[in-house]
Amino acid sequence: MWLGGHPGFPRTDYQPKPSNVITVPHPHFYRDEFGSSNYEENAINSAQAIEDAIIFEGPESVSAVIGEPVSQPLGGILPHEAYWPLVREICDKYGVLLIFDEVITGFGRLGEWFGANLVKTNPDIMSFAKGITSGYFPLGGTTSTKKVANAFVGGPEKVWSHMYTYSAHPAGAAAALANLEIIEKNDLVQNAKIRGLQISEKLLEMKEKYEIIGDVRGVGLIQGVEFVEDRVTKKHFDSSLGLNKLLTDELRKRGVWIRVPAFILPIAPPLTINADQTEELCRIIDESIATVNKKMGK
Repeated sequence: MWLGGHPGFPRTDYQPKPSNVITVPHPHFYRDEFGSSNYEENAINSAQAIEDAIIFEGPESVSAVIGEPVSQPLGGILPHEAYWPLVREICDKYGVLLIFDEVITGFGRLGEWFGANLVKTNPDIMSFAKGITSGYFPLGGTTSTKKVANAFVGGPEKVWSHMYTYSAHPAGAAAALANLEIIEKNDLVQNAKIRGLQISEKLLEMKEKYEIIGDVRGVGLIQGVEFVEDRVTKKHFDSSLGLNKLLTDELRKRGVWIRVPAFILPIAPPLTINADQTEELCRIIDESIATVNKKMGK
């Protein structure tokens, strides 16, 4: 839990922090920490932060760089296309593994089968879960390159052994196979891409209308809206005003259940959502934001 952060949950929930975990800034141009002048420069600076951290810690002491291809907790941060290929180069340069956490981004949610496809970067190791069964059965796994896998091939001295109560559960495997067949048969990956474009268009229209919207972002069916008190300074509303609760309540009144954490409205409807349902979802989001915008005096 300490590998990332979430605007709705304090870091203290995950104490103590492992001493061997080092964090670097997100490749997030809207909240740029480097003084970057544009989206691409932010990506380059963010990748450079990883290289600087590896050098500072000592390459021989760094096992891996891990991240989500598209960061979900902050509403779908999609880095500039230069970012992940640069990170791949840096990892190769210093003999560091690159790990993608695709628990959320995998199996179609981004409008591609995996985030790795979207960002055109092959990790050494990929973790996955959730989407492989659409949550109907708890199942997770890890896949890797042959080079990594071969390191564990051989006698007992090479095997990495760890026991899980439900390892290789046949019901989980059956659920995954059935779920993947449904995704393929109904072309739900392409549906996620098309519906994502529909949502993006609507969110951009909302941004033009409501002062409390600082940024809209995301891709496919991982998108988000960031709310600010002031667009120039990008200052968030004081938490005591309860903007997130107000918005959660307004959405619920209209039949949409989204728990809005802190200052981000996360939008991640099911892969099966159709055009009419997407239109209805966006209309309700628009109406709810309009009400909250007025309550915030904007």
